[in-house]
Amino acid sequence: MKRLLLFTITYFSFFLSLSQCPTVDIVLDSQQSIDNFSINYPNCSEVLQDIDIKGLSVTNLKGLNQLTSISGNLKIGSLSNKLTTSLIDLTGLDNLTTIHGKLQIDGNKSLKTLLGLENLSEVGMKGKKDSSISFFSIYIGSNYVLENLDGLENLSVVHGPFQIRFNPELKNISGIKNLETISGNITLENLPKLTDLLGFISLQNFNSAISLKELTSLQKLSGFELLTEITNFSLQSTAIKNFDGLNNLSKLGSLEVLYCAELKNFMGLEKLMIIERSASIINNAQLEDFSGLSKVKTVGEMLFVNGNSSLQNFEGLNSLDNVGLELHINRNESLQNLNGLESLKLVNDQIQIGDNENINDIISLKNVEGELKYLIIQRNPRLTSLVGLEKITQVERQLIIWDNFSLSNLSGLNGIENSGIIFKIDGNTKLKSLNGISSLKTAQRFELENNNSLTDITALIGLKKISSLIIQKNNSLKNFMGLESLNYMDGLLTIKNNSSLETLSGLQNIDNETILKIVIENNPNLAICNALNICDYINSDKPHSVGNNAIGCNTEEEIQEGCWK
Repeated sequence: MKRLLLFTITYFSFFLSLSQCPTVDIVLDSQQSIDNFSINYPNCSEVLQDIDIKGLSVTNLKGLNQLTSISGNLKIGSLSNKLTTSLIDLTGLDNLTTIHGKLQIDGNKSLKTLLGLENLSEVGMKGKKDSSISFFSIYIGSNYVLENLDGLENLSVVHGPFQIRFNPELKNISGIKNLETISGNITLENLPKLTDLLGFISLQNFNSAISLKELTSLQKLSGFELLTEITNFSLQSTAIKNFDGLNNLSKLGSLEVLYCAELKNFMGLEKLMIIERSASIINNAQLEDFSGLSKVKTVGEMLFVNGNSSLQNFEGLNSLDNVGLELHINRNESLQNLNGLESLKLVNDQIQIGDNENINDIISLKNVEGELKYLIIQRNPRLTSLVGLEKITQVERQLIIWDNFSLSNLSGLNGIENSGIIFKIDGNTKLKSLNGISSLKTAQRFELENNNSLTDITALIGLKKISSLIIQKNNSLKNFMGLESLNYMDGLLTIKNNSSLETLSGLQNIDNETILKIVIENNPNLAICNALNICDYINSDKPHSVGNNAIGCNTEEEIQEGCWK
């Protein structure tokens, strides 16, 4: 009987506390409305609705002192100049222990600390007002004089994302030093005076993403020592020099490091073994190498290493053996070679190496084997050799060797027997021969353009089948000797603007019935076009264009006459 009486008293006390609260969302937009709250609802301690606090006249929250929990969201402040508060701290919320929805402290022009929230322990549980509400979070943004997070010392659990953004005077976050659990992403952004992350020193129950952007005074990552897995770690525009603070991290979903001008290396990540998706290392001006990543064996999708002006090699990635999709190495002006990638065996989709001013060899790719969809080597002015690519056997879509001004031959492509949609050799001004592609048997569109020193294409002797052949602006090429095995073409044959070309010798074995179109134009020294297959094609009704060549190849009639002599 006593138990029943006690239960009845407790139940009706709880019901009474709820019945004394507003039944609709609460907007408190003046100091008077806050002061009146405790008068109008003296027994209201557990609010089921959202509370929105705003207004220039709001200077304190003492009228909310009886609140112990909020099942909806609590929003304090507004980005509107007319609706921002004049709060200096949050005194008045001293008895608040839980917020089941979202805590949003946003746009308070005078707020310096969060004192007043000392008893708040948990934020973001499912709301009582609607059981379907998903987990909420904490958002602290655009509080222009906020200096610290003092007042949150009792906060231990956040069910959902935790975001701090656009607080220009925030110097430290030590007020959250007892925070153990965050079940959503962490975002710290545009906090120019924040110097450390020691507020996260107790964080251990976490397996989501961390994004740190525009933290220009942040020099260390100390504070994350208890973390072993992160789904995505993104750094942008910080002053960190290495990754000390992530010393127990063994697995990453993805890694982004952008515009970290002081970063020297990756020391601190010695336990990291796998990056499940992608790694983007971009525009880090002082990055010298990859020291600290010696245990990383796999990058599951893409590895981008672009725009790191001090990077000289890949030392530190010596255990990397698998890049699941794409490897991009671009615009690293001090990069001399790829030393450190000798263990790399598998790249499933694409290799792109471009705009590296000082790279002279890629031999460290010597163990990469199998098939690619794309192989693009472009605008590397000091690259002298493609040696290192010998174990690649097929490029399914695009193989492009373009504007490598020191390249003299194609040695290194010896293993490629079949090329896909485009095989383009363009703008390699010192390329004298195609030596290195003698294994090539089939291609779709083969383009040979703007190679001013090219005199010898005899390495194409194994090429038998092709769709289109484009040969133009190769100013030293005199003939097509080396193409004698080519007997099938079902696309376009274009021969244009080759200033030294004298004869079509080498093309005589192509079956003219399979060619779709022929263009022979602007070859001022081309005088010998008397290949029978060319004559037969021109004599047919198929599309063709001939002109501005030397006498003998300048008109259809001249070509026909040469064939029947």
